[in-house]
Amino acid sequence: MATRDFLLEIGTEELPSRFVPPALEQLRDEVAAALGSWRLEFDSIRATGTPRRLVLLVEGLAEKQPDRRVEVQGPPKQACFDAEGRPTKALEGFAKAQGVDVAQVTFAETEKGIRATIAVDEPGRPAAEVLAEILPRVALCPNFPKTMRWAHRKVRYGRPIRWLVALLGSEVVPFAIEDIHSGRVSRGHRFLGQEAVEIPSADAYRQTMREQYVMVDHEERREAIRAQVLAAVNQAGGVPMHLEEVLEENLYLVEWPTAFTGRFSEEFLGLPHVVPTTVMRKHQKYFPVATAEGELLPCFVAVRNGGVEHIEEVIRGNQIVVHGRLRDAVFFFRNDLDRTLADRAKDLERVVFIHGLGSLAEKTRRVEALTLSVARALGLDGADAEHARRAAELCKVDLTTNLVIEFTSLQGILGGVYAARGGESPAVAAAIGEHYRPASADDELPATAAGCALSIADKMDTVAGVLSIGEAPTGTADPHGVRRRLQGIAAMVLRKSLPLDIMGLAREALAHYGCQDTAVEGQLADLLRQRAEAVLELHGIGMDLRDAALGVEWGRLGQALAVARAVQALDTEDPEVLTAAWRAATRPANIISKRESDSIEIDASLFESESEGALLESVGRMETVADVFDRRVVKAFLEERPRTIESQALIALRSLALEAPVVDGFFDEVMVMAEDPRLRANRLAMLYRAHLAVTRIADLHALRRD
Repeated sequence: MATRDFLLEIGTEELPSRFVPPALEQLRDEVAAALGSWRLEFDSIRATGTPRRLVLLVEGLAEKQPDRRVEVQGPPKQACFDAEGRPTKALEGFAKAQGVDVAQVTFAETEKGIRATIAVDEPGRPAAEVLAEILPRVALCPNFPKTMRWAHRKVRYGRPIRWLVALLGSEVVPFAIEDIHSGRVSRGHRFLGQEAVEIPSADAYRQTMREQYVMVDHEERREAIRAQVLAAVNQAGGVPMHLEEVLEENLYLVEWPTAFTGRFSEEFLGLPHVVPTTVMRKHQKYFPVATAEGELLPCFVAVRNGGVEHIEEVIRGNQIVVHGRLRDAVFFFRNDLDRTLADRAKDLERVVFIHGLGSLAEKTRRVEALTLSVARALGLDGADAEHARRAAELCKVDLTTNLVIEFTSLQGILGGVYAARGGESPAVAAAIGEHYRPASADDELPATAAGCALSIADKMDTVAGVLSIGEAPTGTADPHGVRRRLQGIAAMVLRKSLPLDIMGLAREALAHYGCQDTAVEGQLADLLRQRAEAVLELHGIGMDLRDAALGVEWGRLGQALAVARAVQALDTEDPEVLTAAWRAATRPANIISKRESDSIEIDASLFESESEGALLESVGRMETVADVFDRRVVKAFLEERPRTIESQALIALRSLALEAPVVDGFFDEVMVMAEDPRLRANRLAMLYRAHLAVTRIADLHALRRD
């Protein structure tokens, strides 16, 4: 079948850089799905773009749909013949409408009963005709974080649409979005290219745009920026800082990248290095430059959207801007150092935390109490616990400083700097500096135990407060970052194997707000489990393994990731052992729901067979395995050896597997649900204790086994 390439270009005003990648992904997926549903085959599909254009290129698109034979349904069979068996007008009309004789009509069973059917050859439609139908919808499919409407138009988009190009080979595919009609005329670079650029054909698009100083392919642009930046940094005698992060920021800010090097005064190197690097990478989208040893150099590399013309003026202008920002930072920093964090603490009384949740001073007192609870749970000794408490007392004070007000992304980080400058211990400064971590799914976790304790307490206090005033996240909105904070808590607990009862901490946090609503507590637990599942999924843990790892008491959630990995490893290396452990866990779990009480008291005098005594001894061994595992989990955490827990989980699982024959023997010989209520309760109590012991390690019952 003949094929042609297809081009769709949606030209807009400059889109924010963060809008472009998800819009391209949605556009690609939507078009691929539409072509599939309309039976238009293609070789490949690629979405790319710049700040001013979203571009879709489909290579090897079939020029028409394949022909097909379809069955057209007609009237029910009983309506097709009269009492004498002659065709009715309904049947004759159906046959005539399809251009066939009545004799060619067949009958088939359908969802609506037996009906008349005719097989009809349906010719495939031209691709251009199909595209003209689907493009008005798919062009508007991107779901932007924010949209706008302009002039008299009703359509909303990330930024105003200015032109549309749609070409199947060299043929224009006609469609319109309100009064904007597709054609073959694009626009070049805003300053270097032509206002109107005619695209001869889809396969000539990239080269035509290059001649207009538009590097359409974002991967080509990425490599061009990388090469230019590395060359400029090398010439400056250093190495780039935050290369990939800043590269992504620049990627959708430019259409024709040109890197250049600027400098700033060495006096600004006296600032904490996080300040000038933040100014450069966050505010100005510059690449900071450091020595091979990591020392900041007084220069930067930036990327211009244009060529080398008048580059000296561009460099001078950028240097003036960065100099002004850094001069302000020096002024704020020196003023901030006039008072220590402890001196500023009373200023928190005047700062609102969240409307309805009091001041930052009140939040600080709550976080301080929660931090001590976490510290105790983690087994921190007196000095470490005091460091965590002191860090909690001072952790929000930097929000009242001038430099953090100016550079909000440095909250916490500058708090740690100010704490150290104010004479606080290194442990306190470190905990303050890292207590906002992790701020995202791929962010680093706090490195210190005190930092973990403070981070968990701070996040849990915010979550509890937000839920207590009925502002839980919805499907589309989470203005207070509840999910992000819970994911941070889950990541710390799971990845560091923290021996922490999260729901116990949650109840304490809710109590600080006077909230004892079990519905709110349940809502928090559901949200936390969802976030814990997301963390495990990020680590490649399958659904049934996630259920097994998370089907334990909240106080044992910390070992879930290590246990999941251990189960995963055992399933690969020795699946028969895992099956035996699963059997030892599953057979009691399947029947304990029928128990008549929660009693775990066992009366050996009621035993009627040796298998009951054998099971009681087996239960004792299972409980010992769980006790030893618990102790080693705590020890591994205190010694900062979370990977040790995985090996201990493997040992525990192998020990449980040894009990499978005993459990099987019990069920083979004993009627658990005996008519005598005393015998029944005694046997259920043993099985209940076995279940409790096993689920202190993992809910193996959740695993799917053949």
